[in-house]
Amino acid sequence: MDGWARHVDARRFGTDRRKGNALVGPGWTLLRFTWHDLAAAPERVLSEIRAAVARAAA
Repeated sequence: MDGWARHVDARRFGTDRRKGNALVGPGWTLLRFTWHDLAAAPERVLSEIRAAVARAAA
C-alpha cells in the first residue's frame, strides 16, 4: 500500500521510489495502491492484482 503515512519526509519518499525502480528494472510488476483504493474499491484492486498475476503466469 502506498500513501503519505509511510512517507513522512522527502528522503523516505525518494527511497521508496528507488526501491520500486530497482524491482521494475529486472522485470517485476509493481502495483501501487493507496488506502483509499483499498477502502473505496477493493474489488477493483483485486481485479488488478489478478490480472497482473495472470499476465505473469502467461
